[in-house]
Amino acid sequence: MGSYPYTRLDADRKEIRLLELEPGSPEDTVRCKLTTTTLDDAPSYEALSYTWEDPEMTQTKAVIAVGGHTMEVTANLESALRHLQQPSSIWPSPAEDRPSLPHRLWVDALCLNQADNDEKNQQVPRMYAIYSCASRVLVWLGEGRENSNEAMDLLSSIHRGQLPDTGAPFGDAEWSRLSDWIAVEKLLQRRWWRRMWVVQELAASKGCALVGCGNSWLPWSAFATLPEFLAECAQYPFFQARRTLLADYKLITKLEEVVALSNSDYTNGFQRLLQLLQATRSRQATDRRDKVFALLGLVPSISVAPDYSMSEEEVCIKLTKTFLEKENNLSVLFQNQFTKRLNLPTWVPDWTCDPPDEVCNAEIPEGSYSAVGNIIPEELNGSCFSFSDNAEIPAAISVYGGPVDHVFHVFDVCASAPRFTGPTLMDICDFYKRGMQAIDSASSLFWRQDRADAFWRTLVWNASAESGYPAPDSWRDYCDRWLNTCTYILPPDAASMGLSYIPEGGPLLMRVADENAPYGPYYKSLLKYGLNRRFFVTLNGRIGMGPRHMRERDDIYILVGSKVPVVLRGPKLLGPAYVHGIMEEEALWNIVNGDGVLRPAKIELR
Repeated sequence: MGSYPYTRLDADRKEIRLLELEPGSPEDTVRCKLTTTTLDDAPSYEALSYTWEDPEMTQTKAVIAVGGHTMEVTANLESALRHLQQPSSIWPSPAEDRPSLPHRLWVDALCLNQADNDEKNQQVPRMYAIYSCASRVLVWLGEGRENSNEAMDLLSSIHRGQLPDTGAPFGDAEWSRLSDWIAVEKLLQRRWWRRMWVVQELAASKGCALVGCGNSWLPWSAFATLPEFLAECAQYPFFQARRTLLADYKLITKLEEVVALSNSDYTNGFQRLLQLLQATRSRQATDRRDKVFALLGLVPSISVAPDYSMSEEEVCIKLTKTFLEKENNLSVLFQNQFTKRLNLPTWVPDWTCDPPDEVCNAEIPEGSYSAVGNIIPEELNGSCFSFSDNAEIPAAISVYGGPVDHVFHVFDVCASAPRFTGPTLMDICDFYKRGMQAIDSASSLFWRQDRADAFWRTLVWNASAESGYPAPDSWRDYCDRWLNTCTYILPPDAASMGLSYIPEGGPLLMRVADENAPYGPYYKSLLKYGLNRRFFVTLNGRIGMGPRHMRERDDIYILVGSKVPVVLRGPKLLGPAYVHGIMEEEALWNIVNGDGVLRPAKIELR
């Protein structure tokens, strides 16, 4: 089977290829041809959003005919094209809603020469424009199976408002539709919902997308209304019994939130890219470099282009280097929170890895921390870092600052387990108090702080969930009230559902959806900033919270260009830390010489 003889596209003319699909029946071999046009003068076409592979399909590859040549494509793509070659069965609506013949499509696997990295480097930055210029985006979830037709019918009924009022209790009639709701669960578990590229494709559609599964098609709005419906119904036993459904519908909510962020009027393109990278860490891509490249089209102002000649490691290092050079601060280094799958310098975040299954906080409050102020010493020539070599892909970075304290003792991680159980705040507090007593009896450590005040503020990095800093003094009382409830710490999704769980051997959990409760704001902040990080006490008697993999004898530094202290182990950067009492220039004297001049030391990170 020969490869298709692609001809080179003219980048200056913004040429693209379109696929013209011939009409056919389900039994016919898919036949089509590729034509070349310019993006500015292209005829009406639709853009396909799909996953290359469907793990439920027994056959992984299929053959289609393209302009007299046979081409091997994934079975899921062949399935989509086979359904799309039957417009009369797919669009039974008025004729004006159907695509005109020939049916023109843009399909990445065929319209891009996947074997030509130069062409991919040229065309991938245009993909947002390609999807944006399409008459609509066609989302293909896969072949009909597991009662997917019934699921689509139920979603259509909800969209048309044909179900009982959500204020009424759900009874026998609704239980009779249990199989339909299970089918909706299965539909939301399909791979498309977790795919990386769908963020850009859906953002470019501006809501003009059609979602297909087998022979059933619905407008995107039919899916977009599902979260609101289920949020209103989540309190009823009928839906509380469908925990998987109540978890999976969040995929739609999160996708809508990321799309909204993509289309927001955000003046700082690099900060928006950072937010997008963080929000999409759990999304999947066949080529893990696309976990970065798939977002670049959403922030054209940063002028960073994909380069498929680079390795995964080179992509991560170069992107981090670009962030540093453009922003001239060290905030990008603090995205470095997960265990890495790549062999990278410690100062480089691994943008390709997936977050662990457990709830993991990888962000720090964006409030007004100022561990070293906004001063950059004159001898640094306006830059808070330098690279140890002039390589395009550097292995080391030099930063400037100094040590302010050392880690004396570390405590257990304030963690939340994946299955909605975990330590109560009372457990954490008791563990902490026992640890403090042990330290008191074994050392003459000088305590600089009001322990109770430092403890509750450290739990939430002294900030509200909306990054308000400092946290209000009234939260001390809220924290005390909440501690007395012996409440389990739940993952954010469980909290937003307002569900009550009874863990094995444990008490009934509180309902946490009521954010108007006295402890509500404190609880939200703890979920956002406090989980899966490690408590520690410094040699100078300060309390802090830092990376979960930190240990005793690590060093606490403040660095020029960083709003927060960092934890170092020799030349290794472990991550950011909250250290109560040195978040607002209190430790600046550590890097000031006898004349009162800021003289930070050069520190090489590898």
